[in-house]
Amino acid sequence: MQRAVLLGVTFAFLLACGGDDKKEEKPNTSPPPGGSTPGDPPPQNGVVFGRLKNAKGGVVSNAQISVGSTTLSTNESGFFSVELAAGQEHLLQVKADGFARTSQRVQPQVGISSFVEISLLPFGATKPLNAVAGGSIDTAGTKVSFPAGALDATGEVTAHLAQLNADERAQLAAFPGGFRTSDGELLESFGALAIEVYDAEGASVNLKSGATAEVFIPPSDNLGEDNVPLWFYDENTGLWQREGTLTGCQSGNGCTANIPHLSWWNADEVMTTTCLIVCAEDDNGTPLPGVSFEASGVDYRGISTAVSGTDGCACLAVRVNSKVRIVGVTSGGVTDPPVEVDTGDIPLSCGSTACQRLSVPLKVAAPKFQAILTWGEKPSDLDSHFTGPCPHADCSSERFHVYYSSRGSLSSAPFAYLDTDDISSYGPEITSLAICAAGTYRYSVHNYSGESSWPLVNSEAKVLVLLPNGNILNYSVPPANPEGHDLWIVGELTCAGASCQCSWAPLNIFMSRSEGVHPGAPGP
Repeated sequence: MQRAVLLGVTFAFLLACGGDDKKEEKPNTSPPPGGSTPGDPPPQNGVVFGRLKNAKGGVVSNAQISVGSTTLSTNESGFFSVELAAGQEHLLQVKADGFARTSQRVQPQVGISSFVEISLLPFGATKPLNAVAGGSIDTAGTKVSFPAGALDATGEVTAHLAQLNADERAQLAAFPGGFRTSDGELLESFGALAIEVYDAEGASVNLKSGATAEVFIPPSDNLGEDNVPLWFYDENTGLWQREGTLTGCQSGNGCTANIPHLSWWNADEVMTTTCLIVCAEDDNGTPLPGVSFEASGVDYRGISTAVSGTDGCACLAVRVNSKVRIVGVTSGGVTDPPVEVDTGDIPLSCGSTACQRLSVPLKVAAPKFQAILTWGEKPSDLDSHFTGPCPHADCSSERFHVYYSSRGSLSSAPFAYLDTDDISSYGPEITSLAICAAGTYRYSVHNYSGESSWPLVNSEAKVLVLLPNGNILNYSVPPANPEGHDLWIVGELTCAGASCQCSWAPLNIFMSRSEGVHPGAPGP
């Protein structure tokens, strides 16, 4: 069986713990994330955690994510969270300075958290142009030329171009839309590019009706045919649509196409697919819903994804007669090493009783408890504090304290982890518990900026709590703090033991940090 390497370990180089001194504060002009009203949300809701990654290395902070009428931002470590209606697909639209726009579909599950990683491709070239005169932009041999008068703008504009190398697995993950076409088919990519143009006010500029831009792609061994189908990405639907053809690809001089609008464009072939059923469970053999499965081609350039249902299983469409690499990811862990599978040679669709099934369920760690802190523009720095019993052999004391200078771990004691220390407003800060122990845990929020800087009651702080039984609760900071205390104690989780038979008691009170971090004892 595959074991889980937890996110606190896998991405330790991105989320390294700091000392007791906080980082120097920096301004943040991102809009605040959307939030729910106080009280229990409707039972059909779920939570999506995610992180934005740079396809060429690192994370993407302070990016803007829109889903429906909600807009939120990633924190310094690229994390975000959003509560959405479960049982339906939502399209996350992502924008970040220096990167091509992208989007990704998510389908939350009732009462649990789902995790998604979204890769963004940085622009390879940025160039000012005169919209009337036209011009060209190129990167890595790929060139886009705008004839005079083709752009629907006047004056100076800025063109951006990103080229996706389909041979690079990390870049392939930045392919938007999950390789799905508007006809429900899957694509195998030979390469893609994103073209964006903006005017001086930052508004998106496209081509005039009836105008075209010319795309030139240098010779490539990937383009085995003289004429290769061309597809564009529809950002409104999150699907790829067939439009046009790259021609001359076997001339030895490169291939060209005329495109009628600016977007992601992709040279692809439709794959013949079969189906693969994958399941996930925890260390106790309990099926895990809300696990994001990814099947990436080992001998082809394509990726397919699915999210496990209540039975812990999901069906993935994969290319026939191929080798695929399977991973499962939650907000608490990712399987490692990946499982490699040889697919069947009979074309099948998900829903068929003949779908191939992975012989052994993936073992993935799922958080037992999570608390997600978000707040407004002021104060700049609120801190999550999580304390609890630590009976494990490698514990340094009877109670642990996870906070900004001691982030913890999900793969070793205390089996609790804080994802990041956000010091520039909004959050989120996500605290997770992987293993329950007998005793009482306490979750609190401290005003590190100080009450004199900006009072907690005016912080717009909200905490979303996911309990071991699947309930999702929302709390807003109380409106009155007559003593001016700097710590908001949100609540306590009392567990009988490792089985996570736990009860939650909301407290919603203020105390001083020195008195209130640990239940019944002074905090450090």
